[in-house]
Amino acid sequence: MKRVTPLFLTVLLVAALSIGAAAAFADEPEIVDIIFDQTGVGTDFTGTVLTVDGIDYAVGNLSVTVTAPVGEAVTFAFHSPLAGNESLYVWVATAGLSTAQGQTITVETGGGNITANYQAVEEAMGGNSIGFWSNKNGQALWEELLDAGNTTIPVNKDLARNARARDMSVMLEAQLSATLLNIAAGFVCPDQLVWVDLATGETMSIVGIVDGAQDALGLDENDPDTRAEQEYWKDLLDQVNNNELWFVVS
Repeated sequence: MKRVTPLFLTVLLVAALSIGAAAAFADEPEIVDIIFDQTGVGTDFTGTVLTVDGIDYAVGNLSVTVTAPVGEAVTFAFHSPLAGNESLYVWVATAGLSTAQGQTITVETGGGNITANYQAVEEAMGGNSIGFWSNKNGQALWEELLDAGNTTIPVNKDLARNARARDMSVMLEAQLSATLLNIAAGFVCPDQLVWVDLATGETMSIVGIVDGAQDALGLDENDPDTRAEQEYWKDLLDQVNNNELWFVVS
């Protein structure tokens, strides 16, 4: 004998199944897109620019879209510095869902973009070391600058001996003298920006380094922090004079 399900039971069954399906669908997290990209890195660099959750991406792979459910953690890192065949590139900023060079973020509704900005840099040039200003050619040029009435350069020409002094302020003054001579002779531009820390992207003008060094010379010699402060500026000036810093490309 054929069994017939009453109509009202059929309606209840369909409704229950619909509610169950809706609840199950509601429990599914939203899947969103996070688009990673970069600006500033040239095609002369072919290595890894970005790592997302352990996967590396080169310049040619960007932009790249990573899909993830809302609430999930995504870890990324933009690499820096990047040495290309023609230029060196340094990370300077990130825009979008994060402002960090690298970070673990929690995916939010709607997704979005994360774009890193890189700056090209060039090897420094033009500077002359204490060794140059201590030899006969440097000494002759120094004398010419003094004869021309240049008042921004030191009169004391014994840089080599001062650079080997044990007193940090004397060593700092020797490196500062060489930098002032390089500026006066036109070997370096005082307004040129240089990278003082490639890892953090910190830049400073050469004249800014000079100002910092001059301020450090005025610090209290009895302060236990003075020597370290003077050594920091002495080392920066040494790098300027020996062309060991990178120029910011405008």
